[in-house]
Order: sequence, then structure tokens, then C-alpha cells
Amino acid sequence: MGRVTPENSLVLKPVSPEQMEGTLPIAQSEFDPETLRSGLREFLQELRDAQREREEVRGQLVSLQRELQEVTGERDSAQERLMQLNGTLQESLEAKRSLEGKLSTLQTALQEHEERRGKCECERRVLNERIRELERIALNTHAERKRLEDQCGALRAGEARLEAERRHLREALELAEGRCSRVELGRRSLEAELQRLKQSMAEKETELQTAQQRQQSALKQARDHFN
Repeated sequence: MGRVTPENSLVLKPVSPEQMEGTLPIAQSEFDPETLRSGLREFLQELRDAQREREEVRGQLVSLQRELQEVTGERDSAQERLMQLNGTLQESLEAKRSLEGKLSTLQTALQEHEERRGKCECERRVLNERIRELERIALNTHAERKRLEDQCGALRAGEARLEAERRHLREALELAEGRCSRVELGRRSLEAELQRLKQSMAEKETELQTAQQRQQSALKQARDHFN
């Protein structure tokens, strides 16, 4: 789009009495209002496109924030479950150590009290079975803890990815808003320039009509003088 500069703007110079006696040249403006209106329409279209892009980015940002909250909730739940399993494992290990101590005590008592061997043997079998059960629980707890740790790692990786994508969309939103601001400023400047040019054209047309009236008056006086 063409800009109005001192080189292509209309400049009206004072008319001397000698020039009034001849034919008064009429200045022609090189300014095209249609071009300015077309440029204004392009700016308005660009502003609407930028605003639509900003709303789309905002919608994506809200969706990502909601997804991030869900992932964070799942991560917190998994971490809480992991802490519970760790507590259960610790309790199982403590119970195992306690039972192993009892088993050792019973084995010692078995040696000291052979007459009570039958009862102690039965109790030892029960305790051994309980120990094996606790060992199975400990193995299952280890496996569950490993699975939850892997799940937490995946959730943390997903959280980091979503956080990076949210930052990217926020930057895109800021760029879109900046673009909207620049387009809006350009549109306002263009409208102000259009208004100024319209006023300038009206003033120049008034000056031109005044100069033509003066020329006609001077020619009339000249003809009346010679007649």
C-alpha cells in the first residue's frame, strides 16, 4: 500500500498576480482513496484472523491445563499408593524379623525341652508357613512398588511434556496478542491518516474553487478594462 509522503502529497502554492492573468493549473493528487480502503480492509481481515488464532490458542491452553491437572492427580494418587505399599512392606519385614526371632527362640527351646518337641514342631511349621507367606507378600509388594515407580516416572515425563507444551502455547498466545495489538494500532493509524487526507482534500478543493473564482474575476476585470 502506498504511503503519503512529501513527494506524493498535494502541495498548494500561493498564486501570484501574474499567474492569475493566465490559465491557472489545477493540481492533481496522486492519492488513491480506494487503495487506502483496500488496505484498511486487509488490516481488518488480518485483525480478525489474529483474534481467531488467539481464541484457538486459549482453548488449547485451557485443555492442556485440564489434562495437566488430571495427570497431576493420577501422579499424586500413585505416590500415595506407593507410600502405603512401602509402609506395608516395612510392616511385613518387621513381622518377618519378629517371626524369625520367635522361630529361633522356639528352636532353642526345642533343644532344651525335647519333651515339648511335638508341640514346638507344629508351631514351627506354622511359623515357617507364615514366613513363606510374608515372603510372598514382600515379593508382590516389591513388584507392585516397581510398577508404581515406573508409572510415576511415566507420569512425571508426561507432566514435563505437557508443561513444555503449555509454555509453547502460552508463548504462541502472547505472540498472537502482540500481533493483534500491532494490527489494531496500524488500523487506527490508517483510519486517522484517511481522515486527515479527507480533510486535506476538502480544504484543497475549497482553495481550488476560491482560486478559480479569483481567476474568473480577474479575467472579467481584464476584459472589462480592454472593452
